[in-house]
Amino acid sequence: MSRAKRLVAPHLELMVKDNGSAVVLRSISRSPTRLPRAGGSFNVRAIVAFFALSYLLSWAWLIPLGATGHIVFQGRGWPSDFPSLLGPMLAAFVVTAWLTGRSGIRDLLRRMGSWRIGWRWWLVALSPLAFLGAALVAMAASGARLPNSGDFAQFSGLSSGLGVVGVALVMLLIHGFGEETGWRG
Repeated sequence: MSRAKRLVAPHLELMVKDNGSAVVLRSISRSPTRLPRAGGSFNVRAIVAFFALSYLLSWAWLIPLGATGHIVFQGRGWPSDFPSLLGPMLAAFVVTAWLTGRSGIRDLLRRMGSWRIGWRWWLVALSPLAFLGAALVAMAASGARLPNSGDFAQFSGLSSGLGVVGVALVMLLIHGFGEETGWRG
């Protein structure tokens, strides 16, 4: 005779059956996600599919560049390796849609826009800017030549014509949302 247990996870209320399957009764985040099994296990086929697709999509951009002798230079927009950084995000969307459908895609999009972190993590995230400021102050105090603002717009595979703000925005969108969404979800 099968018995079911009712669990309340941080974001989900689950009905877990003896065979290990889970049914979502209620989602606190208002985006229910179907789970293949309870107990923290994962779907090996989905993991393999994600990694294979991530690398396939990324290398589909990079291998032709390398095979044709293109080299990515700092401050030049072409050739660029930035489209290859979108491979993990695209793979995350494909595998999420395969496993959980539209509700999973909505949940992934919601998590991409979730910025609820403690102030200490904001300090960690912004610490490179503090170190840059300290280095510039030390350079000025020592009489060294300070870089001009255009030097900060120099990044491999991006046109320096974007300016500092443009380069920062592309970095945020491609690295922050593109690559990190795939690897961190």
